[in-house]
Amino acid sequence: TTLGNLGQAYYSLGDTSKAIIYYKESLAMNRLTYGDKPHPSIATTLDCLGSAYYGLGNVPRAIAYFEESLATYKLIYGDKPHPHIATSLGNLGEAYKALGDAPKAIAYYEESLAMERLIYGDKPHPSIAISLSNLGGAYKALGDVSKAIAYYEESLAMRKLIYGDKPHPSIATSLNNLGGAYKSLGEVLKAITYYEE
Repeated sequence: TTLGNLGQAYYSLGDTSKAIIYYKESLAMNRLTYGDKPHPSIATTLDCLGSAYYGLGNVPRAIAYFEESLATYKLIYGDKPHPHIATSLGNLGEAYKALGDAPKAIAYYEESLAMERLIYGDKPHPSIAISLSNLGGAYKALGDVSKAIAYYEESLAMRKLIYGDKPHPSIATSLNNLGGAYKSLGEVLKAITYYEE
C-alpha cells in the first residue's frame, strides 16, 4: 500500500504520469500478494489507474480500468449493494459522458443511484446528491434540459438537507448547474437568480 500511497500523493500534486507508475507497481505487488483472488486492494488500485488515465484524457484506457475494478468489486461483494460498486458505476458513467455517450452514461448513473439508495435508504447522503447531479448533467448533454433541471433540483434539495444553511461548495455547484440549465433554455433571468444565489 505504500506504493499506492505514493501514487495518491503524486496524483494530488498533479503529477499524474508519476502517479500511474506507482499505481502500476502497486497493482503488480497486489497481484503477486493475492494471486488470482479478487481483493479490495486490487480493485481500488484499478480504480485509481482509471481515474489517473481519465485525468490525462485517455478515456478509453480509463474505462478499461474502471470496468476491471467494477468486475473485481462484484466478485468480492457479489449481489450485495456496496459503496465501492456504486462508485465504480458512477466512474463509468462519468467516462462515457466524457466520450459523448450520454445514454450509456445515464445507464451507469442510474444503476449507481439505485444502489446508493439501497445502501443509504431515505437518508440524504452526499453520494446520492452527486449521482443526482451527474444524471442532470448527462440529461443536459442529451438535450433533455427539463429532466436535467429535475435532477439538479433534487440534488440541490438533498445538499441543503445535508449541509443546512451554511455555505458549501456542493450547494454552489448545484445552483450553478441550475443556472446553466435555465440559461440553455433561454430563461436568462431565472439563470441569473441561481447564479447570484
